[in-house]
Amino acid sequence: MADEHYAIDMAAPRRPRATPWGTVLLAAGLIALGWTGLKLQVEQSQRADDEATLVRLEAALVDRGAASHAAATRVPTAAERRVQSDLARVSGDLFRPWFPMLDALEASAVQKVNLQQLSVDAGFTKLQLRVDAPDLTRVLQYVHALDTAGTPLQGAQLLGHEWQTAAGAPRRLQARISVGLVPMGKAMAPQPPGALGCGTDAALPCLSARAAP
Repeated sequence: MADEHYAIDMAAPRRPRATPWGTVLLAAGLIALGWTGLKLQVEQSQRADDEATLVRLEAALVDRGAASHAAATRVPTAAERRVQSDLARVSGDLFRPWFPMLDALEASAVQKVNLQQLSVDAGFTKLQLRVDAPDLTRVLQYVHALDTAGTPLQGAQLLGHEWQTAAGAPRRLQARISVGLVPMGKAMAPQPPGALGCGTDAALPCLSARAAP
């Protein structure tokens, strides 16, 4: 038999050398892997924050609904009812025609007639005036001016008058006048047929068709 020979290399195998492109690809892969991991971590953190916020909002809505229900079913105390009543009264006073009324009074002014006191009833339906004048003629002229002033004034009455004398000063006439008030925007009620109006003669002014005796 012929002798057979086998070639055996006892040297250690050589490792393949890394090429520049392989290094670049490996670095790019590592960077992409790190970026993906970081992005997932940020998304998970954001999702956890959103879930926590949602839980807080749901709890706040539940608490608010419970508080609203309790407030709606709670019976107010006597002190709270008084405060609510006062607030409603003040709110009503603020929306009453104060400025139109004062403008009408200013437009109805008569020379030498001094307005000393003004008061309005709680229902804002009657105006009470106290005036000072040198004589009755001036007072009657003022009553006539108020009687024809128009909305919100409606009708003027001379309730009474008296002379006042101060030491060293000429006597003055003190008079009380009542004037009706109507809501703004509503037409004044027409006078019934045959009702007497104030005279047109400036020298002989009348009190009013509704003048008190």
